Amino acid sequence: MTIDESGTFLNWVSKPIYEIIFNIPAHGNNHILNTLLMKGSVALFGTSEFAVRLPNFLAFIFYLFFSIKISQLFKASPFLSLLVFVALNFQPYKIDFFGFGRGYGLALAFMLGSLYALFRWIETDQKKYSALAFGLAILSVYSNFVWLNYFVALGTGFLLLVIIKRETSSTFYQNFISKLMVPFFAAMVLLALIYIPIRDLQSSGDLQIANHWGNRGFWLDTYFSLFESDLYGMRYLGNNTAEIIMGLISVIYFLGSIYIFKKILSGKKSTGLLMALLLLVIPMIMGLSTVVQHTLFGTGFLERRTALVFTPFLGLFLPVLLSILPGKQTWNNRILYLPITVLLIVHSLKTFKTDHVSQWHQDKTTKEMVLYVNEQAPDGKKSKLGVYWSFASAADFYVATGRAPKLDRITWDSQLRKDTFYDYYYIYKKDSLIINPVYQPEKSYGKYQLYKK
Repeated sequence: MTIDESGTFLNWVSKPIYEIIFNIPAHGNNHILNTLLMKGSVALFGTSEFAVRLPNFLAFIFYLFFSIKISQLFKASPFLSLLVFVALNFQPYKIDFFGFGRGYGLALAFMLGSLYALFRWIETDQKKYSALAFGLAILSVYSNFVWLNYFVALGTGFLLLVIIKRETSSTFYQNFISKLMVPFFAAMVLLALIYIPIRDLQSSGDLQIANHWGNRGFWLDTYFSLFESDLYGMRYLGNNTAEIIMGLISVIYFLGSIYIFKKILSGKKSTGLLMALLLLVIPMIMGLSTVVQHTLFGTGFLERRTALVFTPFLGLFLPVLLSILPGKQTWNNRILYLPITVLLIVHSLKTFKTDHVSQWHQDKTTKEMVLYVNEQAPDGKKSKLGVYWSFASAADFYVATGRAPKLDRITWDSQLRKDTFYDYYYIYKKDSLIINPVYQPEKSYGKYQLYKK
């Protein structure tokens, strides 16, 4: 287990449902829909790691389903269809979050379903698809409030598409109002669900600049962190690999936007062109909304895991842009589709991990350490284990769920203690001089060390 998901389990799952729904007391760790589903999963299947993470694992099946459905929209070109599927699923940093008990996986899955429904609405103009798009967008926001940026951008993009797709007739304004009733009603439902939690989060200061919110600006905190995170530590092109790839993608976006807007202004309304426009406009509006929030309310910029809301667009824009470029499909297949597909697959295989992930790598050995201390602790008396604060939640998960019955519950200390209160101490090796010298090394865990009094 890792720090944040353990915190959700320890601090929220046991609460009454109304306190979860209204986020009492206000805290960003409570991703409401995820917490409710985690509560149900644990009640049904117990307190195993798998039960805690089951909602997000099921969300990945949902995500996988809609990634297949979106790729099938391009079935006229099998190589492009494969590229779309790979671009959505072979992003290692993003896929990690379907294995955690947090709301990110759920939000990503519902957002992808929403995008698929919107693509189908572009094709068919059927209200059931626009209703599905906004319904799933509501669920994504309820899974993680960061996705409110997506909901706002979706509504704006939908309005733009309605205007572009208009047909000149006496019934245009009637149809226009009818189509806008879907996002209006969805916005009212979402407002009723999240107004109190969002208001209280803002009042509590939890949305302000902190460890998981940036303060350097959109380009560094949000845009750059996406590329840096998804590289997963790989440096294919040297120390500036992330900057080089970000620059290349930015050029593609710039040139693609010129091409798309030129076609739209010339009166073209093909399905592929409108899809590409949507994939361009929605992330632009999301980025703008984060800048506005920072300016008006002092909220931090999205960074790393909170910037995951942008990842499906980065994955889809290039394939969709390639699909509307002039030229023979066979040329695109050989020169563009297959090399990009292979590169994405190779990168994912090189970065695939089974024992830890980059976001919470510090908890790679926390379980092993706790179970070891429990084995060493004498019978008949509870032993006290002290830990550096970032290990506290994950370590306490195993005590709270009965896996380490010889240990007292783990307490959260913002600073390392210099007294001899604990029987064992688990800290970074670099902090060994801070604790009392009565503690002697017991077992090493890489750059972490277990000490015994």
